[in-house]
Amino acid sequence: EADCSELADAVHMNLGRVCCVSLVLAGEYGAREGALSLPAVVGSSGVRRVLLPELSAAEREAFR
Repeated sequence: EADCSELADAVHMNLGRVCCVSLVLAGEYGAREGALSLPAVVGSSGVRRVLLPELSAAEREAFR
């Protein structure tokens, strides 16, 4: 996991580094409410892309 300085470097230097960040859900796993910590590619514009780990059927059911 990235610490604060690694996250700041990723943004400041536009590194495109993968960091675990908390973000408001925007359809990830079919949810639009709440927040999760998920791995994401981070650069100077913030989160470039969220990397969604594969969930098992049991995990998907528990998430709902």
